[in-house]
Amino acid sequence: MKLTIISDIHGLLPEPADMPNADVLIIAGDSIPLWCDFNEVKQYQWLKSDFTDWLGSLEYPHIVGIAGNHDLAMQESDIGHRLPWTYLQDSEVSIMGLKFYGSPMSLPFGPFAFMAPEIELDMGYWSAIPTDVNVLIIHGPMYGRLDKTYRGPNAGSVTLRDRIDSGQYPDLKLFVNGHIHEARGILEENGVIYANAAHMDIIGDSHHGASVIDL
Repeated sequence: MKLTIISDIHGLLPEPADMPNADVLIIAGDSIPLWCDFNEVKQYQWLKSDFTDWLGSLEYPHIVGIAGNHDLAMQESDIGHRLPWTYLQDSEVSIMGLKFYGSPMSLPFGPFAFMAPEIELDMGYWSAIPTDVNVLIIHGPMYGRLDKTYRGPNAGSVTLRDRIDSGQYPDLKLFVNGHIHEARGILEENGVIYANAAHMDIIGDSHHGASVIDL
């Protein structure tokens, strides 16, 4: 299976011709423009117009998406479920024999959407991840992997890292996150591919292309 992965586009919608071909496109949160000013009405309108049109222009057999901390409209309404993609909000879907699970959650750092403290993430969200998951898509990173901020500290979830490193998900093949723009990258450890697919750079004046993963 070939997967194209992208996250944190913040309204910078790539031209369809610039999106690599794949069996599945994964969009790992923070799709809504920063100019929407975290306004739910503006966000909702953009999702129903520009974003819907963009999704419809893409020629992927499957598009799987989650929300992120900037996507307030998806927290406050069911708009995520009504877009032309498979929207995962602490839920799963099977595609071509692989189980995908997605969550929009991350650790708190400000008045944004889909955030919770570590203990609540662990017991209320990570505990719901199916043990037979193959592709895990979570907006916020785990601690110590592709989560280092430009100021220096790591920003990821310790409890998520502990669950993954404990062998709780023996069939895990790919973990995709975004959120920490400057930590974009791909690494592989013990047979699992870890990918931070952030599209926008840290200051928002340039962007990267989508990445392609072969499973």
